[in-house]
Amino acid sequence: MKEALVRLNVVSTFRQYLGRYDDAFLAAVWTDVGVPSWTHALHHCGATALFVYHRCGLFLDKRWVIGKGFALVRPTIPLVKVANVEPGDLVWYKRGQHYAVVADTPSAGMLRIIQGNGEGKKVTETTRPAREVALAFSISDEIQRII
Repeated sequence: MKEALVRLNVVSTFRQYLGRYDDAFLAAVWTDVGVPSWTHALHHCGATALFVYHRCGLFLDKRWVIGKGFALVRPTIPLVKVANVEPGDLVWYKRGQHYAVVADTPSAGMLRIIQGNGEGKKVTETTRPAREVALAFSISDEIQRII
């Protein structure tokens, strides 16, 4: 039950930033994830996901590594089969090297995702086919660590 509440908190926290792509928001994101200069604002999808996780008390030991991100930087976040993702989990798309957080699995083969760097470079929510996901990362271990 507690894990479900943390996952719901991740999704609802991310939704608070829908439509954001402004200097104050980007400065907060990049500063939080350990990049003092936020000139990399054009590609903020993964940094925004990490920022949201930090807001929820998750992965506080993780920082953004330019050119590597955070999920595959040791210690890595456990991989999970795309078919088993849950709200709050992190997904990565090879096309565009794009990160997003799962909001829901509305139907077989589809994922509702929230992403930084969406349409218009803003934080957006959309539905995409699960088959497009190259890697999926479970936040379960991190949740268990903090609850």
